[in-house]
Amino acid sequence: EKETEKETEKETEKETEKETEKETEKETEKETEKETEKETEKETEKETEKETEKETEKETEKETEKETEKETEKETEKETEKETEKETEKETEKETEKETEKETEKETEKETEKETEKETEKETEKETEKETEKETEKETEKETEKETEKETEKETEKETEKETEKETEKETEKEQEKETEKE
Repeated sequence: EKETEKETEKETEKETEKETEKETEKETEKETEKETEKETEKETEKETEKETEKETEKETEKETEKETEKETEKETEKETEKETEKETEKETEKETEKETEKETEKETEKETEKETEKETEKETEKETEKETEKETEKETEKETEKETEKETEKETEKETEKETEKETEKETEKEQEKETEKE
């Protein structure tokens, strides 16, 4: 009996040990599972973080690209405005030059007209002077002719008077001679 009891105790102890081992194994497994789960969660978190970072980077890149595009557009607009201003200035300068040329041409034409008028006036004055000189010469010639005629008439009268005197003298002499003869 004692032997049997001992055997039974041993058997029971063995059974108990086995049960304890099983329980311990189960506990260990549970612990291991928990650890594994924790590790997996950590890994998953890390992966999620990485993905989030990637997404954030992508978003940031997109935003940066948008900003860069906006800046580029602004710069392009500024350049275009500058070019347009330059073109407008050039056009305005051309128009101003054209206007100035027109004004200068008008002024030159006016000056030329004035000069031509002056020349024409001078020519006309010269012509008038020539005409006046001609008229004066004609008048002087006429006066001279009249004077000459008068002088000639006077001379002729004098001559005639002289002739008449001579004739008279001759007549007187003849009369005297006749008287003397009578005497």
